[in-house]
Amino acid sequence: MARNTRKRTAAAVDAEAATSAPESQPPAAPPQQASPASPAETVDDAQAETALATRPSKKARLSTKEQIAMLARELEETRASLKVAEESVRKYRKYKSMYVKEKTLQDARLIPRPDGERGKKGWTLRKALQLEGNTDMYLTILASVREAITAAGLDWKKTFHRQEASRLTDCYRMVKEQNPYLKRFEGDWPARELVISCMQNKRKTRNRRKKAGTSGDNDSASNIIDNNEDENDDEEDEDD
Repeated sequence: MARNTRKRTAAAVDAEAATSAPESQPPAAPPQQASPASPAETVDDAQAETALATRPSKKARLSTKEQIAMLARELEETRASLKVAEESVRKYRKYKSMYVKEKTLQDARLIPRPDGERGKKGWTLRKALQLEGNTDMYLTILASVREAITAAGLDWKKTFHRQEASRLTDCYRMVKEQNPYLKRFEGDWPARELVISCMQNKRKTRNRRKKAGTSGDNDSASNIIDNNEDENDDEEDEDD
């Protein structure tokens, strides 16, 4: 009987051991990799993070009164800037009006060509140019006119009215550029009269030398200037 008790006890121990033993677990499946997020999802996530990061805290948010005050300051600054701009426009218009008036008066003060004709029965060039008391400037102008005639390609052997109009225009421009004093006169009449006078006296000098048996092609600058003095300006104009 004691033997049977031992057998039952051993059987009971085996049964308890079998019952308490952990059940066998199936092998674990390998972890699955997460699918990559699409570009749109990535952008949305980035924007959400940026919005959260830049969102001001409750303390940093302006109250309604503070917003109104800030807008009022901006409005005052805009009004001040507008006032400065309006003042600049007003000054511009004022100075423009003054300039136009001055220019009009200046144009009205330009010296016109004297009435009548230059020559023995008319007016002298030095007097018309208001250079009777400034011989040096008058002679300087005459020398520059002679140079301009040559530079413009005018023909010394031809009379004034036989010259090319375009070359005459170039010559007038050169004369005025080299002699700012002539800008006080109206139009190109001083340059025109000076060119006529120089060409006339050049021919007169050449003719006198031809009659005297000397060459008329080697006139010095001093002779040309001297021949444009008043005594020769008073002679009849052959080209007019």
